[in-house]
Amino acid sequence: MGLTRALTLWLVLLAGPVWATPPRVTYSDDRLVAATQTHFYVLRELVDNRGSHWSELRDQYLVEISLDSGKASNHWLLRSMQIDRLLTNVFLSPGTVTEHAGGTHDMMALLAAQGAAPMRLGYSAAQQFTVDGDGLRNADGAVVADMARIARTAKAQLLPLAIRYPPLASTPEPGGADVLEYYVMGDPADWLCVVLPGSQTLYRESGEMQLLPMQCEDDATLGRWSFHMVLEQ
Repeated sequence: MGLTRALTLWLVLLAGPVWATPPRVTYSDDRLVAATQTHFYVLRELVDNRGSHWSELRDQYLVEISLDSGKASNHWLLRSMQIDRLLTNVFLSPGTVTEHAGGTHDMMALLAAQGAAPMRLGYSAAQQFTVDGDGLRNADGAVVADMARIARTAKAQLLPLAIRYPPLASTPEPGGADVLEYYVMGDPADWLCVVLPGSQTLYRESGEMQLLPMQCEDDATLGRWSFHMVLEQ
């Protein structure tokens, strides 16, 4: 199920000219870039394939997330763009980028202003944790976060940006709909979740914390999102 779904999304987002028109799909990807003793910072990329192989909308944000609550507390737009791969009847990848006008920020300047230390890629936690219908299990098989907590964490980190999308609501879309709602999260019982590589351990005065990257998707909404579980050691 997971492999089939991942392959389907890959074909939808990266397919060349030989494939038929794909369904309209959105995904949101978080990458840890820095942290302080109170917050961590992720580079969030939001993509709308517009129901096309040839054109997509892609926005990038720096998102601040509280280590104590696990909630997104601030965000800054870095880039907003449209990428076209078939402007001259020749398929191109990477495609031609058109930057959208609007207020954007410098990520490095923002991180410097917050005093955030860069985070290197951590060890792979994919083999240390598993996800099933009961939730997230550690290497001993104990549930460290049930599906309700996983869903609360995902929504707390992702939904603050939902009101800003779609990026170009007034632009006619090849897929037919002018407006597409991001982060349409159905019943968590229907989510397919996996643990991603790149776990990071933080050391605070109050003790150790682990930032565990996860990805969930919902077949019913054709949505896929990544986020970080915040686990106390």
